[in-house]
Amino acid sequence: MVITSMRLVDCGEEHSDLVLDIRRSAFRGYVDEAGGWDEEAQRDAHQRRFTSQRFRLVEVDGSVVGYVATVTGASLHELHQLMIAPTHQGRGTGTEVLKRVCGEADEAGLPVRLRVRMNNPRARALYERVGFVHVSDTPTHWVMERMPSHTRWGA
Repeated sequence: MVITSMRLVDCGEEHSDLVLDIRRSAFRGYVDEAGGWDEEAQRDAHQRRFTSQRFRLVEVDGSVVGYVATVTGASLHELHQLMIAPTHQGRGTGTEVLKRVCGEADEAGLPVRLRVRMNNPRARALYERVGFVHVSDTPTHWVMERMPSHTRWGA
């Protein structure tokens, strides 16, 4: 599939349930595999995140197919979540979103850091394809980082 048009659209409170639905469809299997999805706990965590992170819907050709959540600090751009609906995975959408998020960080001269569940090697491979490297581990996640392009390429 060729993506002819992709936009990142800032979320409002009216998008909260949609974002949680996308998370559930894209991520529940990984959480179930690692110990089980608790709907109430997931909803509570989502509400905390939704007010403290910048959530943007991923629209492809006019349809919402996912979301991305980030936090930008003085010295670091953190990618907290990138969820693409299962029906749209494997089509380059995640790669395009990552390129945009990394481009924003490059403009600010900031590295991007993320965590990826150890039971999700497909996501790790995606991050590695766009320049992330493994820097450390938690008991459940790989921590990965991508330096700004001017740092990586010596420009």
